[in-house]
Amino acid sequence: MMTIMKLTMRKTRESQIKKNIKRILPIQLEFAKLQVEAGADIIGAGDSAVSLNGPMRYERDCLELTQKLFRDIQKHVPVLYHTCGDNSPVDKEGRDMLKLIASSGASILDIDYQVDLAVAKQKIGNQICIRGNSNTSILGNSSTPINEIVANISNNIEIGKRGGRYMYAAGCEWPWMPFELALRNLSIARTLTEKLGYY
Repeated sequence: MMTIMKLTMRKTRESQIKKNIKRILPIQLEFAKLQVEAGADIIGAGDSAVSLNGPMRYERDCLELTQKLFRDIQKHVPVLYHTCGDNSPVDKEGRDMLKLIASSGASILDIDYQVDLAVAKQKIGNQICIRGNSNTSILGNSSTPINEIVANISNNIEIGKRGGRYMYAAGCEWPWMPFELALRNLSIARTLTEKLGYY
C-alpha cells in the first residue's frame, strides 16, 4: 500500500499503476475461478485503497481494468465490490467517485460508513445494489450503549431499503474482537434485519 501511495508524486504513476494491475489481474481471476470451482456463489472484491485515489486517478488508472476483471468474473458468478473509506468526493471537473465505482460492473457495491447512504442511493439509484454502511467504530466499541447500536443499524436499514436494491451489512469488516461483543451485535443486526429489512 505504501509503495503504491508513494507513486503519487511520480510522473510515471499512471503507467506504473496500470502495469502493476495488469500483472496481478490474471492472478486475481485465477483465484476467483478456484473459488467458484470450490462452490462460491459470489466473489467479494475488496478495494482498501480506492478512497485514497480520488475520482481523477481512479478513473484514469484503475476503472477500466477493474471493469475488465469484474466482467470476466461475472461470466461465472456475481461480484460484490467492497470500497473502503469515504468514496463520496466529486472533483472540480465533476468526476463523481460514487458514480465511478458504481460503474465498475459489479453486481453489489459495498460502501463504508463514511459515505452518506441516502446520498449514495440518490446518486446511484437502481444502477447497482448497495450494501453496507453501518459504523464499524460503533459496532466494535464495547462502551457503545446498545440503544446506539440499535439506532445505527435501524437507520441504515430504513434509509437503505427505500426504493429497494439494498442489503444490510457493516460498513467494512465486522469487528470480531471482543468475540462476545461481536456475537451480541450480530444478533442485534439479525433481529433488526428480520424486523425492518423486508420491502
